[in-house]
Amino acid sequence: MSLDQIASLISDEGASLYLRAIRLYEFQVAIFYPLSFRALCAAGTEARAANQRLRTARIYAGIRFLEQIEKELRQACGSDTIPISLLAQDQRYQTIFDNVIAPNGGWMRIRHSISDRRFDDGLAKQRDSAEVAAKIVDFSYRFREMPDRGTYKGGVTTARYVVANARSYDLKRGKSTIKTRWRKFGPTAAFLYLLLIQKFPFMPPRLATKQFSERLLKQANDFSGLRSFFRAYQNVCDVLVPRGYTFEKLSLNLNCEVPPLRVAALQADVIAAFKDSLGAME
Repeated sequence: MSLDQIASLISDEGASLYLRAIRLYEFQVAIFYPLSFRALCAAGTEARAANQRLRTARIYAGIRFLEQIEKELRQACGSDTIPISLLAQDQRYQTIFDNVIAPNGGWMRIRHSISDRRFDDGLAKQRDSAEVAAKIVDFSYRFREMPDRGTYKGGVTTARYVVANARSYDLKRGKSTIKTRWRKFGPTAAFLYLLLIQKFPFMPPRLATKQFSERLLKQANDFSGLRSFFRAYQNVCDVLVPRGYTFEKLSLNLNCEVPPLRVAALQADVIAAFKDSLGAME
C-alpha cells in the first residue's frame, strides 16, 4: 500500500484503536528496517503483513494487547482464569485475534518467532546504525542557513562529507561506513530525522516491558501528534527533494499546519567542513 494509505490507516479516528496501534508499531519497525519499509509500501491492505519481520511485529503487538485484555477480564471477574468462551465474546479480543494473529501465522508463528527481547535488541542496533542517515538529513535540512553557499544545494554527497568531518556531529565512523549506512537507511532517512533529531514522540516502545501496551496505545491515540508527524515529513521532503534526495511520496491532506522544527544554528566546524568539501569534491 502507498504511504498515503499507511498514514491514513494509522490516523483514522473511526478505526479500531487496537488495529491502528498495531499498524503504527509495524510502521515504526519498518522505519528502522528500510527493506521492510519498501515491502510495506509495496504491499496491499490485506491483514497478512508484507514480510516475516513485519509479521513478527504485528504478532507481538497483538499478543501484548491480548494479554492486557485478559488481565482486565480476570480483574473484572475476580478470577485467575478466563473461559475461552468469555474471551471469544470480547469484541476487542476477537478483532485482534481475527485480524492480526490468525492471518499472520497464528500460534505456530508465535512458537517459532524470536524472543521479544531479541526483537527489541535488533531494533536498538538498527537505531544506532540509523543515526548516520538522520544526521545527513539534518545537515541538508539546515543547509539553507549556510553562509556563502553559492549555487551548491547541500545534497547527499556534500552532507556525507560534512558529517564525517565535523566533530559536532560526533559520528566517529569512517567515510566508507557512512556511505554504506546511507545506502541502507536512505529510504527512511526523513522519518529517522524526525524521530532521532527532532524527537517526535513516536519511537517504537520496547516489547519486553510492562508499559508496551500503554505506551503504544497512547501514541495511537495522539491524532494531532500523528498528523503533525506526517505533515513534518511532507515538509522535510519538500525541502530535500530539490536537493537531490528521493523519498516515498506522501500527498495525503492532513488538515494541519507544518509544525515548527527545532533548527539549531550551524556550528563553526560544520561551516568549515562544508568549505573543505568544495575543494575535496572538485
